[in-house]
Amino acid sequence: MRALQKRLLELGYRYLDPRGKQLTTDGDFGGITEEAMIEFQMQNLDALGNPLQVDGKVGMVTWEALFEDDGVAVVRSEPKRDRRSQFMTSALAIALAEDGVREVPTNSNKGPRIETYLASVGLEGGYSWCAAFAYWCIREAAEQAGLDDVPFTRTAWTPSIWTWARREASFVHPDEVADGKRLLDLGSLFLLHGTVNGKARVKHVGFVLSAEGAMVNTVEGNTNKRGSREGGGVYQLTRKLGSIYRFVTYG
Repeated sequence: MRALQKRLLELGYRYLDPRGKQLTTDGDFGGITEEAMIEFQMQNLDALGNPLQVDGKVGMVTWEALFEDDGVAVVRSEPKRDRRSQFMTSALAIALAEDGVREVPTNSNKGPRIETYLASVGLEGGYSWCAAFAYWCIREAAEQAGLDDVPFTRTAWTPSIWTWARREASFVHPDEVADGKRLLDLGSLFLLHGTVNGKARVKHVGFVLSAEGAMVNTVEGNTNKRGSREGGGVYQLTRKLGSIYRFVTYG
């Protein structure tokens, strides 16, 4: 959310409400952010030159219009986007719509929405769910696209994502991104690596919103404002590029 607010401010959309409050990067999608978004939508076109839908919501088309400027390193695999890139953008839009979901009760790995994510990989509430959230979003995108199969591994175990990515050769090293040798697609996954219960392994996964220099903006499940791998909800965060283990493509 802060990445979106920052971008609106960069483009000059500094909406003031009747009480004199101005748009800030506070991470809260409240009325001021919504009104600034409406102003943007009223004055801009999508990638095909069509007017944006004026609804104050940040869907896939509006997000792309916001970050189309070359001054922001939102990335494309190539000028003409391929089917996989489009599919990942759809999965990202679905993930964005889940921003704000929280566990009920807090720190329980449970709650109506969390249990929906976990059910998509065959689990009940109570399990860590960042990977289940990623799979559920990708599955929803596959259903919307009319695909018979989900083009991703069905798992709640984050190391299995890395196993799948290596087998499919569907990954990007962050050093390649830092050096400018590779560009990321919107909706790529990122993996974090670390020690869990004394064992070094992939430990967390989420979606890439954009990359700005040494920072990566994300939307991810089972985290919190501090970026924990065992947090209580779906959040938009900013992480250092150097903290990423690998980026994963799919679709």
